[in-house]
Amino acid sequence: MRAFPASVSADSNPGCDRSAVLIVGLNWLGDSIMFMPALQAYRARHRHRRLEILVRPHLAQLWRMHPDLAAVRVCSGKLPDLW
Repeated sequence: MRAFPASVSADSNPGCDRSAVLIVGLNWLGDSIMFMPALQAYRARHRHRRLEILVRPHLAQLWRMHPDLAAVRVCSGKLPDLW
């Protein structure tokens, strides 16, 4: 996972909903599977937060099976286009 400056700015924005977290997923199956324990550890420490993940279409079904995610958002474009 990579932290983008936009994700850090939520801490200083008083109008931001700090109870929700959007995770920008990885492009590869193996890396996604290896990330799952880190997601579970984060969930164990932050039970009150709503976790969502943004992934490529080919990984959406994998992430929809993960019990700690409230939503799986699919991104078919390039990440810089979203900003």
